[in-house]
Amino acid sequence: MARYIKSGTPYTIGEVDSHLEEIEVAITDTLSRKGDTPNQMEADLDMNSKRVLNLPPPSTPLEPVRLIDVAGIVDITLRDLTFSSSASPTLSIDSVYNNQLITLTSATTCTITMNSAPAGTTVFFTQDTLSEVNFVAGVDITIKTPLGLSPYTQHSTVFALALNSTTWLLGGDLG
Repeated sequence: MARYIKSGTPYTIGEVDSHLEEIEVAITDTLSRKGDTPNQMEADLDMNSKRVLNLPPPSTPLEPVRLIDVAGIVDITLRDLTFSSSASPTLSIDSVYNNQLITLTSATTCTITMNSAPAGTTVFFTQDTLSEVNFVAGVDITIKTPLGLSPYTQHSTVFALALNSTTWLLGGDLG
């Protein structure tokens, strides 16, 4: 984002015009907190491992979902299971992990294979390192996600919900 930093005192009309143009660019490149337009993102917003607070419940399919919103759909009792490895770990997910929060602490890329599970099986993943996590579909399994399947990184949270025995829905911070 361009910021205006005053440098010297303008003495001519040309110098004043130049400063005014710099101020105009700085204002245009600022994201409005009031909703003034234009107010759309033109680049990714890096949260620098900080949380987004006070999100409202989603009202459309393209809005972010909070853990509390998902917990209302499925009866969830979270149990923490830490999965850690220094080699390239793989984890195979099925109904054994139902209602589990899996904290991934691997130092290398981790591959999570989604396998057959009864409808309603729900698994949560959180990532504590900078390494990538890749979700892949097991044999005859379909993975659906509104954003396209991609790795996610440190401090991301993803949920997996079995829609039926062969289809998983992934949501959350999916790259």
